[in-house]
Amino acid sequence: MAVAARHTKVYIDLSGRSLKYFPRILVQYANTMLRTKVLFRSDYPMITPACL
Repeated sequence: MAVAARHTKVYIDLSGRSLKYFPRILVQYANTMLRTKVLFRSDYPMITPACL
């Protein structure tokens, strides 16, 4: 998170993991100061919406 916040060409990719396993601080930063630095894409069909 610190590296993504400091450097303009660094992003955080959140795919490959269920949302319930993310630390609260990551979710908080993704919704506030890192809002434009977070990438999230679907992992379907490897992780289905039912798995979340």
